[in-house]
Amino acid sequence: MSANRDNIERNLADEEIEAPDAKKSDAKKPDQGQDRQALLAEVQRLSLPSLESIRRADTPAKVPVFAELLYPGAWLIVGRPKIGKSWLLLQITLAAADGGQLLGYQATAAVEVLYVAAEDDDARIKSRLEALGVANAPTGVHVINFQMLRALAGRYADGLTFIEFLSGWLDQHPKVRMVLLDTETTCRQIWAAEMQEPGTSRITETD
Repeated sequence: MSANRDNIERNLADEEIEAPDAKKSDAKKPDQGQDRQALLAEVQRLSLPSLESIRRADTPAKVPVFAELLYPGAWLIVGRPKIGKSWLLLQITLAAADGGQLLGYQATAAVEVLYVAAEDDDARIKSRLEALGVANAPTGVHVINFQMLRALAGRYADGLTFIEFLSGWLDQHPKVRMVLLDTETTCRQIWAAEMQEPGTSRITETD
């Protein structure tokens, strides 16, 4: 659900890696016999870190977005259709950007957020804000709605994967500590459709 650039690349890019060329794959496979024995010998020489070396290492602690609830990484919010996942994502967005509380858990700081509402237009987003009683929305929320996502995909999908697009944008917005995709499946549908045939993207609503 939320991630900085590294987390997004690590956790979401798997589906966008091209299948390796068969000849290259075969070339990388070790021959039986000598090569296998050499690999086994290399394995036997491996030195692994100890638990004590990890304990003594000067490793910075991960700072949660919400104390004792949400730490840096990639998260999926799943549930039955129309159970309220989009409403929850919007509430997470507001609480993180405002430095407020979420389900009783306090945000450690106000952070900038990229909120991709891939199935919503501005009118729908506004109606949800009104229903939640939001008088003044936090200014640190960057929004991509359905229409904008289609336009961005039409411009960039031919040369960039969706992950590359996000990574490039995040490079120039280092204060963004949270990215919410509502939904990740819809984002990929739109990006793939515009890459194959611009102007033809259709979505299957997944909330």
